[in-house]
Parts: sequence; structure tokens; C-alpha cells
Amino acid sequence: MLIPLGILDYPTGAAGAYHLLETQVLTSDAASVTFTGLDTLAADYQHLQIRSTVRSTSTSIAYQNIFYYANNDTVNTNFLAVHYLTGNGSSVSSAGSSANSKYGIMFFAGARDGLTTDSYGAGILDVLDFSNTNKNTTFRHLAGVTDSVGPINRVVLGSQLFGVTDAITQLEFFTNDNVKAGSRFSLYGIKGA
Repeated sequence: MLIPLGILDYPTGAAGAYHLLETQVLTSDAASVTFTGLDTLAADYQHLQIRSTVRSTSTSIAYQNIFYYANNDTVNTNFLAVHYLTGNGSSVSSAGSSANSKYGIMFFAGARDGLTTDSYGAGILDVLDFSNTNKNTTFRHLAGVTDSVGPINRVVLGSQLFGVTDAITQLEFFTNDNVKAGSRFSLYGIKGA
């Protein structure tokens, strides 16, 4: 069950101002978390941001990526050109791919169940120019997870391109298994110039 905290009243703000629009906190495990009606935000905001603290019910995968569908499209392979840079405190690595995917990905943005009790991964996902239909939307994220049991310690900076120029109207987030109760997703609008 979700506890949506609702669309909050927000003041007008200068370019670059962040406004909290909605927060969803899981009170029970769920298959996914969805933000809809994003097209209604286009008049007031140039970019969107999702801030999350996430734990998955999976016990079999050492770290949890957070995946997301755009516009309820679970069929087409519109996400492409993923790149990321990751570090674990002692080494740094990078990777990239131009392979198409039906979902976007936030690497290392969640913790798995069975590791340190109450450990949650954290992530920030920027959706840049989400309503501009004259260019492709870029997604970028900063995320990390730490756990003493693994040990799993990662921080990552990544980006991905949405391969069509459709405006982003909906985002649905999920993990390798169910999203654990206590996970939180907050939607922010970012004012344009």
C-alpha cells in the first residue's frame, strides 16, 4: 500500500528552484511505484527529479539496480546509450552500451533484503527537458548503496538517452523483485529559465 503525500502547494520560484510535488512511501511490499500525469507539469517545470531510498525483497542478488519504464511502454526498446562510472572506495570502473532496452536503469540505487537490517540504497534521477518533443530526453542519476554484510559498497554516476522525442508522461519504478515496504520515492519539479 502506498501513502501518497499528495501534490503540495508550492510557491513560484526562480529558475532552478526545486519544488516537492509528490512523495510515495510504501507501507507494504509492492511490484512497482508509479508517477502519472507528468505532462500536466510541463507548463511550470523544465526538468523533473526523483529522489529515492529503496530496498528490494530480493535475497539472491548482491546489489539492486532500480529500473524504470517511461510512458507505460513495457514493449519498445526506446532506452539506449547507457553510460556509468562507479567506485567502491578502492577502485573505479566505467562502462557503456548502445544496446536498446525497454527500460531505463539506475545502477546500484537499491539494497537487497537479507543484508544489513534497514539498509536502503539511495538515488537521485534527473529527467532533463522531460516535455520537450523537439529532442530526446536525457536521464542521469547519482546513486549508492553500502552494506557491511556483503560487503557491498558502491557509488555511481550514470546517464541514459530516451531514443524517441516523446514527452515523458509517466514513470514506473521497479527492482529485481518487489520493492520493500519503507521505500520512498519523491517527485520534484525544477523551474526553467
